Amino acid sequence: MITSKTFLQAVQGPDENIDVVHCALLIAAQLQPGIDISQSTKALDDLVANARGEIVSGHELLEYLYDQHRFRGNSDDYYSADNSLLNRVLETRQGIPISLALVYIAVGRELGLKVSGISFPGHFLVAIEEQDTLLIDVFAGKTVSREECYAMIEKMYRRKLAPDNSYFAAADNRRIVLRLLENLKAIYLKSGQGVEALTCLDCQLMVTPENAGFLEQQQGVLAHLQKRDGDSAPPVH
Repeated sequence: MITSKTFLQAVQGPDENIDVVHCALLIAAQLQPGIDISQSTKALDDLVANARGEIVSGHELLEYLYDQHRFRGNSDDYYSADNSLLNRVLETRQGIPISLALVYIAVGRELGLKVSGISFPGHFLVAIEEQDTLLIDVFAGKTVSREECYAMIEKMYRRKLAPDNSYFAAADNRRIVLRLLENLKAIYLKSGQGVEALTCLDCQLMVTPENAGFLEQQQGVLAHLQKRDGDSAPPVH
């Protein structure tokens, strides 16, 4: 059984010891009680096993996951929670940039590639260190230049970003877990799923217990749930 304690243990200790893929599956299990994450682990193991000895570059990994196995962005239903729940991403082969990036990280690293997540503003990317750094937009299934990344954000938000090398720095593991949780939390809050949003906040506070903003959000969601439940409770005679 997956519990909050299981997730807490997974995010404690030095950042380099945090397994972001395992954490993503633990989050999925907390939000979907009763699922068997061993099936997802096996799906990832199978992807690695079928590519071992065949994939030796970032371009080959992109072709393997995007073209052969059809892992791609879900542009038709972008804000579905399924796109951020790693077990569902492995089942449907659809997701958002950060959840698809987790598949690249899980498979690529097992194949010996130096794969990192890049927390670029507004659009998570994957970087693979080779002779030159290869940037991949896993949502669109293509390699991109830094200039194209800036142009993508300008088109998305109708504003320019000043060039900044820090945008392309490898994201640490806690930051990846927090960004995944932030996406899920926003989806659940927008759809009025307060209990699920609260689960995401609980997990965020386990990752960064000192974060005052998460504590304030937690109190706000709790107050909303208490008011909602109180309003819907039958009158006492």
